[in-house]
Amino acid sequence: MEANFRERMTTHKGEKVALLNPGGGYSYVVDRILLSIARHLPDFTLQMRPHDGAFNVHLFREIVDVTTNTRRQHPDMYISHGWNQKPIGNWFDQTNAFSHIGVPGPMVRDFLLEKGIPESKIHIVGHPGMDTVLNGMVPKEIHTEKPILVVALSHSSYIGQWQDISECFPADIKRDFMIVNIPHPVLGWRLARDVLQQASVCISDWSGTIFEAWSLGVPVVFPSWMKTKVITAPGSPIQVIYENQIGYHCQSEEKLEETIRQASAEGITQEENKFLDGYFPPELRGRSGDEAAKQIMTILEEGGV
Repeated sequence: MEANFRERMTTHKGEKVALLNPGGGYSYVVDRILLSIARHLPDFTLQMRPHDGAFNVHLFREIVDVTTNTRRQHPDMYISHGWNQKPIGNWFDQTNAFSHIGVPGPMVRDFLLEKGIPESKIHIVGHPGMDTVLNGMVPKEIHTEKPILVVALSHSSYIGQWQDISECFPADIKRDFMIVNIPHPVLGWRLARDVLQQASVCISDWSGTIFEAWSLGVPVVFPSWMKTKVITAPGSPIQVIYENQIGYHCQSEEKLEETIRQASAEGITQEENKFLDGYFPPELRGRSGDEAAKQIMTILEEGGV
């Protein structure tokens, strides 16, 4: 079905909305998001660069466009390729440079409002990148009798290279679980969400994988003893998770096996589900592309930018 969406995107000649995929290491991630939105739009064009005269939907917020090395042109709307979980420093200014901003839910909306971004700019759209998985369009790729443990830690220029904590796993965990390491999409071909649909537990730190796991009913173990520097603004959703110990927070390597087994056996907690409801509302799970398209069309009907 995705192939049909992709074909439609490359052959459709509408000009009202330009959906932007700049290519590079994020190309596959971005495609999944744009496909979910495009199928609900009556008029669009797929572009690598902003299209003059169209309403341009960007998935990256950096003020300098990496594809042209120039200041971003036509910043009409920003819908994050991720989960907006790491807004820090001058990222508020970068985000505020857009005329419209799509966010996953009321929690991020309220956080941005507190930081001074006008309410008129903010639109709740969910996370279109999750639609294909939540709607059962991604086939299960792993066949095993063992419970699956997904390890997906953060990777960005802010914390250095992606971390591998496989040396921390006791022999019994390696024996009883199928461990699947998911590096950042730039470094690997798998998306965590595709494997998480089969998982019984996930290990993550401050990656958007946290919300992907919770969206699929998978509990998250946080390796808090590693003292990974969680770089995010005070009061942000990630800070709330750590301050309130939402999920299964493991405070020492010696407790890792116990915590993994507890999370796998007991499943996602009420606190995790409650937090997710505010971050990514249930009514948008599996229909975020539809909602994003509706928001885009409403903006256009009301005069665009």
